[in-house]
Amino acid sequence: MGMDKAAIVRALVEMADILEIVEANPFQIMAYRNGAQTLEEYDGDLEAAVRERTLTDLPGIGKGLSAIISDLLTAGTNLERDRVLGMVPKGLPELLRVPRLGPKRVRRLHAELGIDSLETLEAAAREQRLRAMKGFGATTEERILRGIAWVRQKRS
Repeated sequence: MGMDKAAIVRALVEMADILEIVEANPFQIMAYRNGAQTLEEYDGDLEAAVRERTLTDLPGIGKGLSAIISDLLTAGTNLERDRVLGMVPKGLPELLRVPRLGPKRVRRLHAELGIDSLETLEAAAREQRLRAMKGFGATTEERILRGIAWVRQKRS
């Protein structure tokens, strides 16, 4: 079962975020972000573009990105996406859904406190361990706890 366009856009953004967390090549990160934006703005028939192999006609979509999009559309999976997802602990990408937590903050939380899931983030916030980090304070901890509740509400 393949993904729809919105899910593919989210997958490309997630790949860019993960690559940013692991401090990969900035050009590769930007390629995924630009590809996601191009795809989001594309109002043509995505299935036809994949079938006719015309995705590379779109700005910012090269052969590699075209192959990823094609695989995600038709099969819902792609080896490169799996490789990128495997670069970080399984629960780390979900942290990016918490408002105000971008790739840089998630990288710091993981590196400095070993946080790798919503559960470990929630425990650290409740135990007031986040405020010891530079740029984090009591207000940030409260916002993160509210953000975790919001992510969990969106899940169900």
